[in-house]
Amino acid sequence: AVAALDRALPPLLARRWEELQQGKSTGAGPFAVTKDALAFKGERVELASVHVTDVQKGWFFVWLKGREKSWAQLDLGTEDAPVVVPLVRRLLKSRAA
Repeated sequence: AVAALDRALPPLLARRWEELQQGKSTGAGPFAVTKDALAFKGERVELASVHVTDVQKGWFFVWLKGREKSWAQLDLGTEDAPVVVPLVRRLLKSRAA
């Protein structure tokens, strides 16, 4: 199953990246992504507000600037999380460049 995911993930990431660039959104569970914002449980924030992201103990965390506690938490076992997490990181990296 892991080998199948490893083969399927790169083309899926490429397709979803193109969709984001075209203005579409993607998501996993309560987490949604557009090319310039993230939303978690209905609360939307601009990518510029994101301070840092991290993966810990099977969860993806997002911290916003000026907040001590994480703003969003996504269980990596959630359907589409293996696609959403690298997309968020790529969006943040492209904004920082």
